[in-house]
Amino acid sequence: MVNLIVGVIAMVLGLWGLSRNWYMFMDLVGALVPLILIGAGIVIFLAGIRAVRSK
Repeated sequence: MVNLIVGVIAMVLGLWGLSRNWYMFMDLVGALVPLILIGAGIVIFLAGIRAVRSK
């Protein structure tokens, strides 16, 4: 029961903080998307090399 109450409080505080700092959140998203794409590209590239080597 305590976990549910703490979870709801955390969600409410998180949503409040997100609404107050929306521009900072969008800056974070703008910075993370290219990094995630680079990381995913590296993983996919390495998987392709491994698939070519196994043939």
